[in-house]
Amino acid sequence: MIKSLGFIVIEGKEVTRSPKKYTVSPYSESWPKLYQLEEENLRDGLRNLNISIDHIGSTSIPGTSAKPIIDILCRAPQMDDIEAHMRFLEELGYEYRGECGITGRHFFKKDRFHLHCYTFENPHAWANLIFRDYLRAHPDERDAYSKLKESLALQFPEDRQSYIEGKTKMVTQITQAAALWQDGESPKRTKSPALPIDSSMEEVQNAMRANHYVSTHYLPIFVPNMEIMPLGDVNIIRSAIEDDTFNMITDAQFTDENASQRIDECIALFKEQELPFSWWVSSYDEPEYLPWLLRSAGLSFKEENVGMFTVMETAPIVDTDLEIVQVEKTEQLKDFCSVLSSVGISPFSYEKIYSQAPPFLYREDSPLEFYIGYSEGEAVSIGLLVMYAGVAGVYSLCTKEKFRKRGYGSAMQAYRLKRAYDMGYRIAVLQASEMGKNLYQKLGWVPFCTYTEYA
Repeated sequence: MIKSLGFIVIEGKEVTRSPKKYTVSPYSESWPKLYQLEEENLRDGLRNLNISIDHIGSTSIPGTSAKPIIDILCRAPQMDDIEAHMRFLEELGYEYRGECGITGRHFFKKDRFHLHCYTFENPHAWANLIFRDYLRAHPDERDAYSKLKESLALQFPEDRQSYIEGKTKMVTQITQAAALWQDGESPKRTKSPALPIDSSMEEVQNAMRANHYVSTHYLPIFVPNMEIMPLGDVNIIRSAIEDDTFNMITDAQFTDENASQRIDECIALFKEQELPFSWWVSSYDEPEYLPWLLRSAGLSFKEENVGMFTVMETAPIVDTDLEIVQVEKTEQLKDFCSVLSSVGISPFSYEKIYSQAPPFLYREDSPLEFYIGYSEGEAVSIGLLVMYAGVAGVYSLCTKEKFRKRGYGSAMQAYRLKRAYDMGYRIAVLQASEMGKNLYQKLGWVPFCTYTEYA
């Protein structure tokens, strides 16, 4: 049974990991022709939608060796648009396979076709496009990527995780180079419409899940020294920093049969590099007894955060002498990281990660906005605002210890909420510690889900 965005699509069927032989073939002129025929089929049934359909993946890059699978990217304003046409896709021969390790994706398979459905604002969709365009324009990198895949297919013909792990570093490097290469020339990334205040609890929870995913995964997609490992049944982020803030496992979708083995394999990915990490568990994770399996594998409970939301019927009031500025260039992130390090985050976070953030991070259409609060010229408070999936996520609220109890944290929170309100958002979400939950409840925030950390 596969869960995605809160609903069951395939019943009585489990997708299990089975040995699969990886074959990488020389580029074929038939691949773009196959894509064109399938694009016509898709457009015929989705013609009433405002969608964009593109050929992505290695078969879309002339001269590239690839598994003979035609990857198709379909983008829509909202995932509801795709969900309303599930029956058509099924009649066309597609089988829905859930998210397959990428929160906010609808993934389908049909013979030689893989269909990846996202919203227009999803960063993974943009990453796929710039990856393709970069390799089309850089034959040396294209050839190096082809040779790597050919080598990995020979070395790991039936080991999917090793094949993916072997190419992840180069895929990440190419994507990050592509982001710098195309910055300023890429099309504007349209944001999803804001959720109305009468949205259901399920809609808010799904939106928060997607919003929080982007808050933690946006940087690893595009910033050097971080990587996302697309293993299909779990999300893994690794970095060059020995800090579990930047190394994590989330969104496990294991089966009863493979859960213990998959847990051991995921843990090994961090142990082999001697990296500390956190494993976050929510109500979406499978199997339901995953926490028990994690403890059996040697992990310990660390903390529990509470997902909360609030409805903003009026604009929040900001009354403070704190000077709050939005980060507009990379150098400002040094001040942002100085506050992070004051609360125990790695002192190398700026040097190894944030200093290498690409300029598009500060573009108007970026879902992330970084804020810094200054008192007499010193950075004392920070916050992250994520406007994505129809809600405003407020995260990473930190204040240096000696500046606490001056109202700076409350000012930073109110400032970000007002910014979101002015941008049309009426529902805000956050994750609070057990201690913070009581404070937020007094301010009108409603708890509705939990996220448990094991380490």
